[in-house]
Amino acid sequence: MFQLPPAAAAWRHADAQDAFESVFVRIIAAGYEIDDHTAGVEAGVVWAVRASITLDSDWMTRAAQVWGQSPTGARTARVETDGAGHWHVDGEARPELDGCFDLDLESSAGAEVAKELGG
Repeated sequence: MFQLPPAAAAWRHADAQDAFESVFVRIIAAGYEIDDHTAGVEAGVVWAVRASITLDSDWMTRAAQVWGQSPTGARTARVETDGAGHWHVDGEARPELDGCFDLDLESSAGAEVAKELGG
């Protein structure tokens, strides 16, 4: 039986990158809201990523707002899916992503870890 994940968790990345990540989980009407924060150093480059990810009740990604910063600048993106494998990034259709059913941020394991913590 699935259990609810804790409201917050944190861990350190220790392989390809030296980073620290924290995740905050909220139950919302549509499912879950995951707020994920990761900051680290990889190959001597400092970076930070923040994401607010909306998941449906089956833990499938529905939307995300992602913010990132490194010495090369700051970036943001709004990612949305219809749940049938079609994606929009910043309001524009991205057919090259058709068939994908989950959002995978290289810097983050937040949503997946929250799901695993819930059993």
